[in-house]
Amino acid sequence: MTGSRFVLILDDEPAICRGLVLFANHLGVDAMAVSTHEEFFQEVSQRNPTHIILDLRMPKMDGIEVLGELANRGCQAAIAISSGSDDRLVAGVQRSIIAHGLKCAQLLPKPVSLASLSAFLNLEVEDDRSTKETAPTRKSANLPITEEDIRIAISENQFQIALQPIVHCSTLAVKGFETLIRWQHPIRGSIMPDQFIPHAEGCGLIDAVTDVVLDQALSWLAQLSQFTELSLSVNISGKSQGVPGFPDMVEQKCRSFGVSPELLTLEFTETAVAENPSLALDVLTRLRLKGFELSLDDFGMSSSTLAMLANLPFTEMKSDKSFSMTAATSKESRAFIKSTVDLGHELALRTVAEGVEDQATLDYLKAIGCDFAQGYFIARPMPKEQVSGWITQHSLSLVSLTQVC
Repeated sequence: MTGSRFVLILDDEPAICRGLVLFANHLGVDAMAVSTHEEFFQEVSQRNPTHIILDLRMPKMDGIEVLGELANRGCQAAIAISSGSDDRLVAGVQRSIIAHGLKCAQLLPKPVSLASLSAFLNLEVEDDRSTKETAPTRKSANLPITEEDIRIAISENQFQIALQPIVHCSTLAVKGFETLIRWQHPIRGSIMPDQFIPHAEGCGLIDAVTDVVLDQALSWLAQLSQFTELSLSVNISGKSQGVPGFPDMVEQKCRSFGVSPELLTLEFTETAVAENPSLALDVLTRLRLKGFELSLDDFGMSSSTLAMLANLPFTEMKSDKSFSMTAATSKESRAFIKSTVDLGHELALRTVAEGVEDQATLDYLKAIGCDFAQGYFIARPMPKEQVSGWITQHSLSLVSLTQVC
């Protein structure tokens, strides 16, 4: 094992606690087991565990409540669920972990085996800061984000894009990249989008932030003359679709950078579109008339209807990452992904699965005919300066794989 590991175990069964600690020590990992949530959170604060094993059914404070508190504390540990509960319940908890922004969501069925524990403890503990951003201090991370903070971030170029590859499920050839925004704050370190986008929307600065993303993304794409077939996906806030002239603004940006609209996919979430379907119909139709591709993002996370899908001019739908991230252990997640792929193809839409984190999930997506995939198993988001090198290395890997086969 590489790096320092400390695993913290919360379970109210003494025999299980002793066994897990012995197993961990046998694997050369420091471990501690506690039986109450008070002790647990004290150790979380004092020792900052790299790995956590959590029993769901605890007195006074159940597993879901513990996960919520860990999320509030910004916990970056890899988390495993140790449970004998039924698969549907465990799958729901795994999705809850993902929804809270916590890490891994792995299942360790009781009784836990040495092999399964070893696999979990060997997981690299990384957060979403794939660009080696500076970690914020606990104190600065909890400071409120103000309108002035966002204005300064825009003026001082603190917002930077990262790019995550999207590949063909069948061949693993690169289809394009999704553009993700990162806030590199000089004091707080990296601030992730879910922490600042709602504030930008609330204070009316989301369009200015979107301008930054589009300018950086289109400038980067325009420079890739050797990769003219690559496409780029950009997330668009639901607030932006109500801005007069939004389609014209995006078209003008593409024209100024010399990028064809056909290479740009604009991603809108289900929730944002469902809030005002009639407005969305006008805006999305105008964008399609201008040649832009349109993606329905996070499909499965709201109560969208088939009528909405059929009426709006999307060209692509992306299943929410929580389903792909639990596909290896949840038949319900696999069933949802398959139904999404089938529905997409029936409506002549490309289908994309986000959150692919293992070979088994990628194999499943290929087997059911999903068109494209993205996720940590393929590649983490990377700075734009690293993309050309990654494409070259990825292409060489595909050539080597073809020769072996």
